[in-house]
Order: sequence, then C-alpha cells, then structure tokens
Amino acid sequence: MSTFTERKQRVTDTSGTLLFLSVSAPSLPAPLRIVNDTQDWVSQGVVYLGVPFSFKLPDDTRGQSPRAQLVLDNVGRGISEDLESLGPNELMMARLMVSDHAQPNVYERDFYLPVTQVVVSGATATAQCGVDFLMRQQAVRLRANPFTLPGIF
Repeated sequence: MSTFTERKQRVTDTSGTLLFLSVSAPSLPAPLRIVNDTQDWVSQGVVYLGVPFSFKLPDDTRGQSPRAQLVLDNVGRGISEDLESLGPNELMMARLMVSDHAQPNVYERDFYLPVTQVVVSGATATAQCGVDFLMRQQAVRLRANPFTLPGIF
C-alpha cells in the first residue's frame, strides 16, 4: 500500500484528501467536529459531520499580522446554534487534521489555530484564524506598582 505522500505526488490522485476540523471552546459542551465533505465520516472512532468549508488565505498587508479566514457552509446544518452560544471575546481553538480517503484514521498533518471573530450569516459562517488575538495581548499580566506589589517600592 502506498503512503500519503506517494499518493499526493502522483499525476492522478485516486483517493483524494480529507480535512477534519475540530473546534473547541470553554462554552461549547463538546467540540464541533466537521469534515470537508458532503457526507459524514468516522475517523478514529469519532463521527465528523460532513460540512464543506474552506480557508481564505491572508492578505499580505504591511503593519498587520496575517489572519486566514475560515468559511463554513451553513445551509441545512445545525452549526449556527453552536457558534451563537459562544461568549463575547471567547477564544476558540481549531485543530485541522489532514488525512486521506484511503486511510481516514491516519492524520498526516496536524495544525492548531486560534479562532476569533465568528460571524454567522444565512448561508455561511466565517471566523478569523491566526495568532493576531494572542499577539495583541499585553505581555505581562500583572504589572508592578505600589498597589499590587507594595514591598518592592
């Protein structure tokens, strides 16, 4: 049996690529698990809902950190209820797993993405992916001043 890399480097890919996405947040009761397909898939004993999704790659803009945009198809699926239950400014984490139709239980690549700014419209749900939210936070959580640390002044 050929490996993932061998199958993808062929002129004709007979199996195709599967993208599994698991989105988790503190306010979600369970992770939202979807696969970029029109049918549901089971991978490693977990059911993934078949939802077409795509990534819009970041623009190369000076002075801004790159942010990709995740676009989910929201027609006829129950995704909007899960996404609308998120709290304000809540950070979600998405785990993107690259696999293959021939071996859906084997993840060839794993990517972890922070997800912010979720917007749900009638046909699609979009979210910003990238470390921009983390990069804009202050580096020090507790600053030393006479009120917080009086012993050092």
